[in-house]
Amino acid sequence: MAQIKNKYKLSALLDKLSKSRKTGNSPFGAEMLADILSVLQTAITFPKHICDTDKRGIICDALYSDDFENGIAESSLLTEITRREKLYLARPTNPYTFIGTISVPGYVNQLTRDFCDATIIISKSLPKYFDRKTIEKPALETIGQNNPENYKWAMVHVMARTTNSAMDKALRSLNCIRGVWNYANSHRMTRRGYLGRRWPVNQICLGPIFSLHKLDGKHTGLGVWYEPRFALAKTSYGTKNEWKEIVAREKQLRKLIKQSNYPNELCDYFVRYAEALDGIDFESSFLKLWSLLEALTVTGGANYDQTVKRALFPCVSRDEAKPILEHLRERRNQWVHGGEEINDAQDILHQLRGFVELVLEYHIGIGRKFARPGLTAELLDLPSDPEILKKRIALHKLALQGQEFAHKNS
Repeated sequence: MAQIKNKYKLSALLDKLSKSRKTGNSPFGAEMLADILSVLQTAITFPKHICDTDKRGIICDALYSDDFENGIAESSLLTEITRREKLYLARPTNPYTFIGTISVPGYVNQLTRDFCDATIIISKSLPKYFDRKTIEKPALETIGQNNPENYKWAMVHVMARTTNSAMDKALRSLNCIRGVWNYANSHRMTRRGYLGRRWPVNQICLGPIFSLHKLDGKHTGLGVWYEPRFALAKTSYGTKNEWKEIVAREKQLRKLIKQSNYPNELCDYFVRYAEALDGIDFESSFLKLWSLLEALTVTGGANYDQTVKRALFPCVSRDEAKPILEHLRERRNQWVHGGEEINDAQDILHQLRGFVELVLEYHIGIGRKFARPGLTAELLDLPSDPEILKKRIALHKLALQGQEFAHKNS
Protein backbone atom coordinates (compact mmCIF):
# COMPACT_ATOMS: atom_id res chain seq x y z
CA MET A 1 0.00 0.00 0.00
CA ALA A 2 1.24 3.49 -0.85
CA GLN A 3 2.75 5.54 1.98
CA ILE A 4 4.28 9.01 2.30
CA LYS A 5 7.83 8.89 3.68
CA ASN A 6 8.08 10.43 7.14
CA LYS A 7 10.66 13.07 6.19
CA TYR A 8 8.39 14.60 3.53
CA LYS A 9 5.92 17.35 4.46
CA LEU A 10 3.95 18.02 1.30
CA SER A 11 1.34 20.51 2.48
CA ALA A 12 2.98 23.56 0.88
CA LEU A 13 3.38 21.90 -2.51
CA LEU A 14 -0.17 20.54 -2.44
CA ASP A 15 -1.51 23.98 -1.48
CA LYS A 16 0.30 25.42 -4.48
CA LEU A 17 -1.34 22.83 -6.71
CA SER A 18 -4.74 23.53 -5.19
CA LYS A 19 -4.45 27.27 -5.83
CA SER A 20 -3.46 26.74 -9.46
CA ARG A 21 -6.22 24.29 -10.17
CA LYS A 22 -8.57 25.34 -12.93
CA THR A 23 -11.63 23.88 -14.55
CA GLY A 24 -11.43 21.83 -17.74
CA ASN A 25 -9.03 19.09 -18.80
CA SER A 26 -5.84 20.76 -17.57
CA PRO A 27 -6.28 21.87 -13.95
CA PHE A 28 -2.56 22.51 -13.46
CA GLY A 29 0.17 24.16 -15.44
CA ALA A 30 2.20 21.52 -17.31
CA GLU A 31 5.59 22.55 -15.88
CA MET A 32 4.28 22.83 -12.33
CA LEU A 33 2.61 19.44 -12.57
CA ALA A 34 5.78 17.82 -13.94
CA ASP A 35 7.92 19.30 -11.15
CA ILE A 36 5.58 18.32 -8.34
CA LEU A 37 4.90 14.89 -9.84
CA SER A 38 8.63 14.25 -9.73
CA VAL A 39 8.73 15.13 -6.01
CA LEU A 40 5.66 13.03 -5.21
CA GLN A 41 7.09 10.04 -7.04
CA THR A 42 10.11 10.18 -4.71
CA ALA A 43 8.14 10.99 -1.56
CA ILE A 44 5.52 8.24 -1.90
CA THR A 45 6.46 4.58 -1.61
CA PHE A 46 4.60 1.87 -3.51
CA PRO A 47 4.88 -1.92 -3.58
CA LYS A 48 8.11 -2.80 -5.37
CA HIS A 49 6.39 -4.71 -8.17
CA ILE A 50 4.74 -1.51 -9.50
CA CYS A 51 7.17 0.05 -11.99
CA ASP A 52 8.16 3.73 -11.76
CA THR A 53 6.22 4.79 -14.86
CA ASP A 54 3.02 3.23 -13.54
CA LYS A 55 3.61 4.81 -10.12
CA ARG A 56 3.77 8.20 -11.78
CA GLY A 57 0.58 7.44 -13.69
CA ILE A 58 -1.28 6.48 -10.51
CA ILE A 59 -0.19 9.70 -8.76
CA CYS A 60 -1.08 11.84 -11.78
CA ASP A 61 -4.55 10.25 -12.09
CA ALA A 62 -5.14 10.80 -8.39
CA LEU A 63 -4.29 14.52 -8.68
CA TYR A 64 -6.98 14.92 -11.33
CA SER A 65 -9.69 13.50 -9.08
CA ASP A 66 -12.95 15.47 -8.93
CA ASP A 67 -12.83 15.10 -5.14
CA PHE A 68 -10.09 17.76 -5.02
CA GLU A 69 -12.14 20.68 -6.31
CA ASN A 70 -11.82 22.38 -2.91
CA GLY A 71 -8.18 21.59 -2.26
CA ILE A 72 -5.69 18.73 -1.87
CA ALA A 73 -4.59 17.51 1.55
CA GLU A 74 -1.94 14.86 2.21
CA SER A 75 -4.41 12.43 3.74
CA SER A 76 -6.99 12.80 0.95
CA LEU A 77 -4.31 12.47 -1.73
CA LEU A 78 -3.02 9.28 -0.13
CA THR A 79 -6.57 7.91 0.07
CA GLU A 80 -7.13 8.59 -3.63
CA ILE A 81 -3.76 7.08 -4.57
CA THR A 82 -4.52 3.97 -2.52
CA ARG A 83 -7.88 3.59 -4.26
CA ARG A 84 -6.27 3.82 -7.68
CA GLU A 85 -3.46 1.51 -6.61
CA LYS A 86 -6.03 -1.17 -5.73
CA LEU A 87 -7.70 -0.72 -9.12
CA TYR A 88 -4.32 -1.10 -10.77
CA LEU A 89 -3.50 -4.30 -8.86
CA ALA A 90 -6.92 -5.73 -9.74
CA ARG A 91 -6.17 -5.51 -13.47
CA PRO A 92 -5.60 -8.82 -15.26
CA THR A 93 -2.16 -9.59 -16.62
CA ASN A 94 -1.66 -10.02 -20.35
CA PRO A 95 1.12 -11.58 -22.42
CA TYR A 96 3.71 -9.32 -24.06
CA THR A 97 6.91 -9.93 -25.97
CA PHE A 98 9.88 -7.59 -25.70
CA ILE A 99 12.24 -7.53 -28.67
CA GLY A 100 15.76 -6.16 -28.65
CA THR A 101 19.26 -7.27 -29.54
CA ILE A 102 22.21 -8.55 -27.53
CA SER A 103 25.93 -9.08 -28.13
CA VAL A 104 26.30 -12.80 -27.46
CA PRO A 105 28.92 -14.78 -29.43
CA GLY A 106 28.27 -15.34 -33.11
CA TYR A 107 28.39 -19.12 -32.72
CA VAL A 108 25.40 -19.08 -30.32
CA ASN A 109 22.50 -19.95 -32.62
CA GLN A 110 19.74 -20.11 -30.01
CA LEU A 111 19.29 -20.43 -26.27
CA THR A 112 16.28 -20.22 -23.95
CA ARG A 113 16.13 -19.35 -20.25
CA ASP A 114 13.25 -19.18 -17.78
CA PHE A 115 14.54 -16.59 -15.35
CA CYS A 116 13.25 -13.69 -13.24
CA ASP A 117 9.57 -14.35 -14.08
CA ALA A 118 10.25 -14.27 -17.81
CA THR A 119 11.15 -16.54 -20.71
CA ILE A 120 14.23 -15.28 -22.55
CA ILE A 121 15.03 -16.47 -26.07
CA ILE A 122 18.24 -15.49 -27.87
CA SER A 123 18.13 -16.28 -31.59
CA LYS A 124 19.73 -15.48 -34.95
CA SER A 125 16.34 -14.48 -36.40
CA LEU A 126 12.85 -13.41 -35.39
CA PRO A 127 9.62 -15.27 -36.14
CA LYS A 128 8.14 -13.73 -39.29
CA TYR A 129 4.92 -12.65 -37.59
CA PHE A 130 6.68 -10.00 -35.48
CA ASP A 131 6.20 -6.52 -36.90
CA ARG A 132 9.50 -4.63 -36.80
CA LYS A 133 8.96 -2.38 -39.82
CA THR A 134 6.81 0.06 -37.85
CA ILE A 135 9.71 0.95 -35.56
CA GLU A 136 12.92 0.50 -37.58
CA LYS A 137 12.54 3.67 -39.66
CA PRO A 138 11.54 5.98 -36.76
CA ALA A 139 14.33 4.43 -34.68
CA LEU A 140 16.84 5.31 -37.36
CA GLU A 141 15.46 8.84 -37.52
CA THR A 142 15.44 9.23 -33.71
CA ILE A 143 18.91 7.97 -32.75
CA GLY A 144 20.66 7.88 -36.12
CA GLN A 145 21.37 4.16 -36.15
CA ASN A 146 19.76 0.76 -36.22
CA ASN A 147 20.64 -2.35 -34.25
CA PRO A 148 24.22 -3.59 -34.81
CA GLU A 149 24.45 -6.31 -37.44
CA ASN A 150 26.55 -8.67 -35.33
CA TYR A 151 24.09 -8.66 -32.39
CA LYS A 152 21.56 -11.47 -31.92
CA TRP A 153 17.83 -11.02 -31.38
CA ALA A 154 16.56 -11.16 -27.81
CA MET A 155 12.90 -12.02 -27.22
CA VAL A 156 11.50 -11.85 -23.69
CA HIS A 157 8.01 -13.15 -22.94
CA VAL A 158 6.34 -11.68 -19.83
CA MET A 159 2.93 -11.34 -18.22
CA ALA A 160 2.10 -7.81 -17.12
CA ARG A 161 -0.77 -5.43 -16.31
CA THR A 162 0.45 -2.59 -18.54
CA THR A 163 2.86 -2.03 -21.39
CA ASN A 164 5.11 -0.01 -19.06
CA SER A 165 5.20 -2.86 -16.59
CA ALA A 166 5.89 -5.35 -19.39
CA MET A 167 8.86 -3.33 -20.63
CA ASP A 168 10.18 -2.96 -17.07
CA LYS A 169 9.91 -6.70 -16.32
CA ALA A 170 11.44 -7.73 -19.62
CA LEU A 171 14.42 -5.40 -19.30
CA ARG A 172 14.99 -6.45 -15.70
CA SER A 173 15.08 -10.16 -16.59
CA LEU A 174 17.30 -9.60 -19.61
CA ASN A 175 19.68 -7.35 -17.68
CA CYS A 176 19.79 -9.89 -14.86
CA ILE A 177 20.85 -12.77 -17.11
CA ARG A 178 23.35 -10.39 -18.77
CA GLY A 179 24.69 -9.55 -15.34
CA VAL A 180 25.15 -13.24 -14.57
CA TRP A 181 26.91 -13.88 -17.91
CA ASN A 182 29.23 -10.89 -17.57
CA TYR A 183 29.96 -11.81 -13.96
CA ALA A 184 30.79 -15.37 -15.05
CA ASN A 185 33.05 -13.87 -17.72
CA SER A 186 34.62 -11.28 -15.40
CA HIS A 187 38.12 -12.75 -15.46
CA ARG A 188 38.21 -11.95 -19.21
CA MET A 189 37.10 -8.32 -18.70
CA THR A 190 40.51 -6.72 -19.14
CA ARG A 191 41.44 -3.07 -19.52
CA ARG A 192 41.21 -2.05 -23.15
CA GLY A 193 44.11 0.41 -23.35
CA TYR A 194 44.15 4.17 -22.97
CA LEU A 195 44.41 5.37 -26.56
CA GLY A 196 41.75 5.35 -29.24
CA ARG A 197 38.12 4.40 -28.90
CA ARG A 198 36.57 3.56 -25.53
CA TRP A 199 34.67 0.30 -25.17
CA PRO A 200 32.32 -0.88 -22.39
CA VAL A 201 33.75 -3.20 -19.75
CA ASN A 202 30.89 -5.62 -20.40
CA GLN A 203 31.16 -7.89 -23.39
CA ILE A 204 27.49 -8.86 -23.34
CA CYS A 205 25.48 -5.68 -23.90
CA LEU A 206 22.06 -4.75 -25.27
CA GLY A 207 21.48 -3.03 -28.58
CA PRO A 208 20.07 0.51 -28.69
CA ILE A 209 16.48 -0.19 -29.81
CA PHE A 210 13.65 -2.05 -28.06
CA SER A 211 10.05 -2.74 -28.99
CA LEU A 212 7.07 -4.33 -27.30
CA HIS A 213 4.59 -6.60 -29.04
CA LYS A 214 1.34 -8.38 -28.41
CA LEU A 215 0.95 -12.15 -28.51
CA ASP A 216 0.19 -12.09 -32.25
CA GLY A 217 3.41 -10.20 -32.98
CA LYS A 218 1.79 -6.84 -33.67
CA HIS A 219 3.46 -3.78 -32.22
CA THR A 220 1.71 -2.30 -29.18
CA GLY A 221 1.68 1.09 -30.90
CA LEU A 222 3.55 2.98 -28.19
CA GLY A 223 6.52 3.88 -30.34
CA VAL A 224 10.13 2.87 -29.93
CA TRP A 225 12.19 2.60 -26.78
CA TYR A 226 15.87 3.34 -27.16
CA GLU A 227 19.04 3.68 -25.10
CA PRO A 228 20.51 7.17 -25.66
CA ARG A 229 23.81 6.20 -23.99
CA PHE A 230 24.31 3.11 -26.18
CA ALA A 231 27.92 2.06 -26.72
CA LEU A 232 28.90 -0.74 -29.07
CA ALA A 233 30.30 -3.77 -27.27
CA LYS A 234 33.73 -5.09 -28.23
CA THR A 235 33.49 -8.85 -27.81
CA SER A 236 36.36 -11.31 -27.49
CA TYR A 237 34.83 -14.57 -26.38
CA GLY A 238 37.50 -16.85 -27.73
CA THR A 239 36.56 -20.47 -28.29
CA LYS A 240 33.23 -22.22 -27.94
CA ASN A 241 34.67 -24.01 -24.91
CA GLU A 242 35.11 -20.67 -23.15
CA TRP A 243 31.43 -19.86 -23.78
CA LYS A 244 30.55 -23.30 -22.41
CA GLU A 245 32.44 -22.37 -19.24
CA ILE A 246 30.38 -19.18 -18.95
CA VAL A 247 27.14 -21.14 -19.42
CA ALA A 248 28.19 -23.73 -16.84
CA ARG A 249 28.96 -20.99 -14.32
CA GLU A 250 25.65 -19.29 -15.19
CA LYS A 251 23.78 -22.53 -14.44
CA GLN A 252 25.48 -22.75 -11.05
CA LEU A 253 24.72 -19.09 -10.26
CA ARG A 254 21.05 -19.39 -11.22
CA LYS A 255 20.75 -22.42 -8.93
CA LEU A 256 22.31 -20.51 -6.03
CA ILE A 257 20.06 -17.49 -6.67
CA LYS A 258 17.02 -19.77 -6.58
CA GLN A 259 18.20 -21.34 -3.29
CA SER A 260 18.75 -17.95 -1.65
CA ASN A 261 16.28 -16.54 0.86
CA TYR A 262 16.44 -13.21 -0.97
CA PRO A 263 16.54 -14.06 -4.72
CA ASN A 264 14.89 -10.78 -5.78
CA GLU A 265 17.62 -8.74 -4.12
CA LEU A 266 20.30 -10.89 -5.76
CA CYS A 267 18.65 -10.32 -9.14
CA ASP A 268 18.66 -6.58 -8.43
CA TYR A 269 22.40 -6.76 -7.68
CA PHE A 270 23.09 -8.48 -11.00
CA VAL A 271 20.96 -5.95 -12.88
CA ARG A 272 22.91 -3.07 -11.31
CA TYR A 273 26.22 -4.85 -12.00
CA ALA A 274 25.32 -5.19 -15.68
CA GLU A 275 24.06 -1.63 -16.07
CA ALA A 276 27.08 -0.12 -14.28
CA LEU A 277 29.55 -1.66 -16.73
CA ASP A 278 27.66 -1.02 -19.98
CA GLY A 279 28.81 2.51 -20.73
CA ILE A 280 31.99 4.23 -21.86
CA ASP A 281 31.68 7.04 -19.31
CA PHE A 282 33.94 5.30 -16.80
CA GLU A 283 33.45 8.00 -14.17
CA SER A 284 29.70 7.35 -14.19
CA SER A 285 30.32 3.58 -14.18
CA PHE A 286 32.57 3.96 -11.15
CA LEU A 287 29.90 5.86 -9.19
CA LYS A 288 27.24 3.28 -10.10
CA LEU A 289 29.54 0.47 -9.01
CA TRP A 290 30.31 2.24 -5.71
CA SER A 291 26.57 2.58 -5.12
CA LEU A 292 26.25 -1.17 -5.70
CA LEU A 293 29.03 -1.78 -3.16
CA GLU A 294 27.04 0.25 -0.60
CA ALA A 295 23.97 -1.88 -1.36
CA LEU A 296 25.91 -5.13 -1.02
CA THR A 297 27.43 -4.05 2.30
CA VAL A 298 24.10 -2.49 3.43
CA THR A 299 25.89 0.72 4.37
CA GLY A 300 23.86 3.52 2.80
CA GLY A 301 23.75 6.95 4.42
CA ALA A 302 27.41 7.92 3.93
CA ASN A 303 28.77 5.44 6.53
CA TYR A 304 31.83 4.83 4.41
CA ASP A 305 34.04 3.54 7.23
CA GLN A 306 31.67 0.61 7.57
CA THR A 307 31.48 0.24 3.78
CA VAL A 308 35.26 -0.20 3.67
CA LYS A 309 35.32 -2.50 6.70
CA ARG A 310 32.64 -4.81 5.33
CA ALA A 311 34.08 -4.84 1.80
CA LEU A 312 37.45 -5.94 3.25
CA PHE A 313 36.04 -9.04 4.99
CA PRO A 314 36.17 -11.43 1.97
CA CYS A 315 39.66 -10.27 0.93
CA VAL A 316 42.54 -12.70 1.25
CA SER A 317 45.05 -9.99 2.19
CA ARG A 318 43.34 -7.19 4.06
CA ASP A 319 46.61 -5.30 4.56
CA GLU A 320 47.01 -5.01 0.80
CA ALA A 321 43.33 -4.39 0.09
CA LYS A 322 42.64 -1.70 2.70
CA PRO A 323 44.76 1.12 1.19
CA ILE A 324 43.23 0.38 -2.22
CA LEU A 325 39.70 0.65 -0.83
CA GLU A 326 40.57 3.83 1.07
CA HIS A 327 41.98 5.30 -2.13
CA LEU A 328 38.78 4.36 -4.00
CA ARG A 329 36.65 5.99 -1.32
CA GLU A 330 38.71 9.18 -1.46
CA ARG A 331 38.52 9.33 -5.25
CA ARG A 332 34.77 8.81 -5.10
CA ASN A 333 34.41 11.73 -2.66
CA GLN A 334 36.64 13.96 -4.77
CA TRP A 335 34.45 13.33 -7.80
CA VAL A 336 31.08 13.67 -6.03
CA HIS A 337 31.81 16.55 -3.65
CA GLY A 338 34.60 18.40 -5.39
CA GLY A 339 33.75 17.77 -9.03
CA GLU A 340 37.36 16.77 -9.70
CA GLU A 341 37.97 14.97 -12.98
CA ILE A 342 39.05 11.33 -12.74
CA ASN A 343 41.90 10.93 -15.25
CA ASP A 344 42.50 7.28 -14.44
CA ALA A 345 38.81 6.31 -14.34
CA GLN A 346 39.35 3.00 -16.14
CA ASP A 347 41.96 1.91 -13.58
CA ILE A 348 39.89 2.69 -10.52
CA LEU A 349 36.77 1.21 -12.13
CA HIS A 350 38.50 -2.17 -12.50
CA GLN A 351 39.93 -1.91 -8.99
CA LEU A 352 36.46 -1.34 -7.57
CA ARG A 353 34.95 -4.09 -9.72
CA GLY A 354 37.14 -6.63 -7.95
CA PHE A 355 35.76 -5.68 -4.51
CA VAL A 356 32.17 -5.62 -5.74
CA GLU A 357 32.53 -9.11 -7.19
CA LEU A 358 34.02 -10.46 -3.95
CA VAL A 359 31.14 -9.18 -1.81
CA LEU A 360 28.56 -10.26 -4.40
CA GLU A 361 30.10 -13.75 -4.36
CA TYR A 362 29.74 -13.74 -0.59
CA HIS A 363 26.01 -12.98 -0.86
CA ILE A 364 25.56 -15.69 -3.49
CA GLY A 365 27.34 -18.33 -1.42
CA ILE A 366 25.98 -17.54 2.05
CA GLY A 367 22.66 -15.83 1.24
CA ARG A 368 20.63 -19.03 1.46
CA LYS A 369 21.44 -19.20 5.17
CA PHE A 370 19.96 -15.78 6.05
CA ALA A 371 16.55 -14.21 5.63
CA ARG A 372 17.65 -10.90 4.14
CA PRO A 373 20.77 -9.09 2.86
CA GLY A 374 21.20 -7.06 6.07
CA LEU A 375 21.74 -10.20 8.15
CA THR A 376 24.29 -11.52 5.68
CA ALA A 377 26.08 -8.16 5.70
CA GLU A 378 26.33 -8.22 9.51
CA LEU A 379 28.74 -11.14 9.20
CA LEU A 380 31.09 -8.81 7.35
CA ASP A 381 31.60 -6.91 10.64
CA LEU A 382 33.28 -9.94 12.20
CA PRO A 383 37.08 -10.43 12.25
CA SER A 384 38.36 -12.18 9.15
CA ASP A 385 41.14 -14.04 10.99
CA PRO A 386 40.04 -17.72 11.32
CA GLU A 387 41.83 -18.14 14.67
CA ILE A 388 40.02 -15.16 16.20
CA LEU A 389 36.70 -16.53 14.93
CA LYS A 390 37.44 -19.95 16.44
CA LYS A 391 38.21 -18.37 19.83
CA ARG A 392 34.95 -16.40 19.70
CA ILE A 393 32.99 -19.55 18.83
CA ALA A 394 34.55 -21.34 21.82
CA LEU A 395 33.69 -18.41 24.11
CA HIS A 396 30.09 -18.31 22.86
CA LYS A 397 29.73 -22.05 23.48
CA LEU A 398 31.00 -21.60 27.03
CA ALA A 399 28.62 -18.69 27.57
CA LEU A 400 25.71 -20.82 26.31
CA GLN A 401 26.67 -23.66 28.63
CA GLY A 402 26.79 -21.22 31.54
CA GLN A 403 23.33 -19.87 30.72
CA GLU A 404 21.87 -23.39 30.45
CA PHE A 405 23.45 -24.38 33.79
CA ALA A 406 22.17 -21.24 35.51
CA HIS A 407 18.60 -21.71 34.23
CA LYS A 408 18.64 -25.39 35.15
CA ASN A 409 19.62 -24.68 38.77
CA SER A 410 17.65 -21.49 39.38
